[in-house]
Amino acid sequence: MKRSHFKGKFTPTHPLNYLSSRSYAIYRSSWERLFMRFLDEHPHVLTWNSESIRIPYEFEDKPRIYIPDFTVTYLRSDRSITTRLIEIKPFYQCRYRINQVKWKSAREFANHHSIEFQVLTEKDLFA
Repeated sequence: MKRSHFKGKFTPTHPLNYLSSRSYAIYRSSWERLFMRFLDEHPHVLTWNSESIRIPYEFEDKPRIYIPDFTVTYLRSDRSITTRLIEIKPFYQCRYRINQVKWKSAREFANHHSIEFQVLTEKDLFA
């Protein structure tokens, strides 16, 4: 089965909120591009970055690295500030064993660093 890729560069209109040495973010799906636009335009998003965190994990007895799609720091409605690692995935991929292993490591990493981890699917993005 042929895989379809939608890849490109997103240049933020609010570059001070985008934390990267590059002036653009790479998206690997139309959903990631849509989420980048949301992050760039939302007034409660203080900072964001894409693919900036590396989390080691093991799968099938091999060491690997998981890189969540986004790191976002934002202002909650109660005025507290929160940082969250976010992964964008199609819902059907949530049951893949490799993703479950990666996300378990991401949750442990997030707990250790007092941040949050969340997987967003089309059910979240298009609700």
